[in-house]
Amino acid sequence: MKISRKRKILYLIIIFLLVLALIVVLSFFRPTKNSESVISKGSVLAEENYHKALKAKADQDYQQVKILLDPVVRGDSENVIYSELLGLAEFNLRNFENVINIYDKLVGLEQNVVYYNYLANAWREMGNFQSATLNYQKAIELNPEFRTAYQNLINLYQSQEWVNKKDLVAFLQRIASDSKNKVAGEYLEEILKK
Repeated sequence: MKISRKRKILYLIIIFLLVLALIVVLSFFRPTKNSESVISKGSVLAEENYHKALKAKADQDYQQVKILLDPVVRGDSENVIYSELLGLAEFNLRNFENVINIYDKLVGLEQNVVYYNYLANAWREMGNFQSATLNYQKAIELNPEFRTAYQNLINLYQSQEWVNKKDLVAFLQRIASDSKNKVAGEYLEEILKK
């Protein structure tokens, strides 16, 4: 069967128009730099991005960690492992509002002294000393032997030239007496000398 020249041209035009229409349709579904992509919970891509993010963290490339994990956490916001690493990257990038959002979600999922400590650190960096104080205290109340939170709390009061020192002393006295905790007692003695 012989196809006429006009028909060949018509078929080529139809194929060209179909390809053009397909390109236009696909361009609407392709993520742009401004769109928020999401990587599905439990997907192979999520795991690959996590492992790449660990390598980027080892290289201290926190921007790359953020790029890799942002869409993963959006797809699986309850995965504490992904969120912890993203929170660390955001902290190192000094995106403290993002840190607060991440660690607020994390403490809602799991009461953890490290989460409260990072949350307090972010509040401190944003200049909200009241929220920082409360979160350091929550960390200490969860684990009265967590020295990092004590030191951060003391440094916070010291940076404020010991304003409301009596509140710090009262808190440390309560922790020391409630838990018979030597760590709180040590820090209390240190504060009373200042």
